[in-house]
Amino acid sequence: MGLGSAGAHGIMTLSDFKSVDGDGHMGIGRLPARLGVATTARVACPFMAMPQVAAAALLLHWDRPLAAITTAALLAAQIGLMRRPLASLRERAPWYSGTGVSLFVLGMPVTAFALRGPDQGVP
Repeated sequence: MGLGSAGAHGIMTLSDFKSVDGDGHMGIGRLPARLGVATTARVACPFMAMPQVAAAALLLHWDRPLAAITTAALLAAQIGLMRRPLASLRERAPWYSGTGVSLFVLGMPVTAFALRGPDQGVP
């Protein structure tokens, strides 16, 4: 599984919070219905964070320090924002999807541009 796919798993799991009650009644086995909302959040948030930690570490290894710092800063902001939905998951998961997930997605082009290399110029 690629880093983006692991992060997407966390994002998609957070989007399942909005239907946890209906899933439970209908027997649909999404993670929030199976594990409970709090446990699922403790699973989804690391699934979003760990790929970004790996990406920042790889960017440092590949001598792309500015991109690594930017990725780490975006992750730090996401972690700060994660505290709010964790306090009231069902109500605030949509809010986090609009804020924290946007920061996650913003990190993807940061990494892509960094990996493109300085010798390729701007198209």
